[in-house]
Amino acid sequence: MDILQQIIQLVTILFLLSMVCERIADFLKHYLSNSHIFQIQKDFFKVGDTLTKSPKDDAKEQARIFRILKINVWSGILLAAILKADLIKIFNNINEPGKTLGWNNISEYGVLDSILLPFGIILTGCFISFGSKFWHDLLDILYQIKNTKRVLADPETYKVDNIKTLQKLFDTYQSDFIKAAYLEAKTKFMAIESVKAIGIKSNELGYYFEITVNRNEPTIDQFYQYLLDDGTPQNIPIKLVVIAENDKIFAHSVDLSGMVFDITQPDKWGTLGVIVKPTDNASNKRYLLTCCHNLVNPIRKIYENDSDKIKTGTIDAATTKEIGIVFKADRDHEMDAALVEIDILDKRIINSVPQMGNPQKSRQLFNRDAGNVTAFIYGAKSGVESQSISKGIVTSIYNSIKVEYDDNPEFVLINTIAISNNGRAISQGGDSGACVLDRDNNVIGLVVAGNSQVTYALPITTLLTKLNVQLI
Repeated sequence: MDILQQIIQLVTILFLLSMVCERIADFLKHYLSNSHIFQIQKDFFKVGDTLTKSPKDDAKEQARIFRILKINVWSGILLAAILKADLIKIFNNINEPGKTLGWNNISEYGVLDSILLPFGIILTGCFISFGSKFWHDLLDILYQIKNTKRVLADPETYKVDNIKTLQKLFDTYQSDFIKAAYLEAKTKFMAIESVKAIGIKSNELGYYFEITVNRNEPTIDQFYQYLLDDGTPQNIPIKLVVIAENDKIFAHSVDLSGMVFDITQPDKWGTLGVIVKPTDNASNKRYLLTCCHNLVNPIRKIYENDSDKIKTGTIDAATTKEIGIVFKADRDHEMDAALVEIDILDKRIINSVPQMGNPQKSRQLFNRDAGNVTAFIYGAKSGVESQSISKGIVTSIYNSIKVEYDDNPEFVLINTIAISNNGRAISQGGDSGACVLDRDNNVIGLVVAGNSQVTYALPITTLLTKLNVQLI
């Protein structure tokens, strides 16, 4: 075992002990700070009130902070004594530091070990009183160093000639690792009834999992531990977002059975999807790609050339011209989509986004795009009501969500794109199928569902691949 891994083991033990120490210190501060235990008049032991803040009196506030520090240190020493966490002994057995904990091996201590034992316990107590955040941040730094060493050990690294390229390699490694951990974590957490969504997000400190719940969930810890192939643990932070119980993730259905477009007032109708064609360029077929739940209720699979073809709504009330018939429709855990066969001349009518024009190419998003890509929609509901483009930021591209449908109270969709504007969704009920564009009018997805905080879209590349079609 190399020295870095040994240090990681040592810091991990101190991190775990510091978490327990914090709980003990919190109990003492909140329930015993005014008890007789802490009213000893000896200055070394005297603590007193730790709860009453004095924001207008710096001297009193500093004295209160010092009293809290005393409690933290004494809590750390008490815990270290109970567990016989002797930092000197732990450091001398760095290869297996965990085996030094506990009093069952005290008989193995020599005279010198026994003399140093109280000092080792006091050292441990002082170190774990630093707090779990200190040790957690140190662990993050150590793991980053370890991961950087792994990247540098790759033969491809010899091609690196600048720090920017090296950082890109490191980010790529982190991205691959976090996706593997996410696949494991989502299976565990989505099985919990209160969990409604889980996604990968990142900030200046790195990647983390954001889990949306409809009530506080004590079974979910602050970190998710993922084991690498070599058995090394990686702690991934978890952020819980608690939503109101009735703030469910609803499918943003739009009824396509009636009039859905007025040719005389195109700016008053939002997008219903995008126009596609078969990947066979020789075909002259054209389809409206939209959401399956907009057309088929109850939701079911519609096969190509189905004899029970479903007609959709009209383009213009004056002519009562139908958009077309449902050619294919399906919903699985990656897709909620339908193809409506249309007249090729109608594409100019229902393939234009007001104020932005016709959608261009499809665009696949990657982890690095989260937080950096602005998304725009003009929905059949939100666009009509506001008469303007709705926009937000792509906050995550890997999200598993539990969607509420009329015919199925909850259905899990995976790998959806999350979009938000300062904590608010950019869509509403009736916007399903609206195409999501970037600043260059490239299509990144179709709106499928959302709650008050987040709009969820299906990646356009997934839909095109599974339906064997392409944008025109």
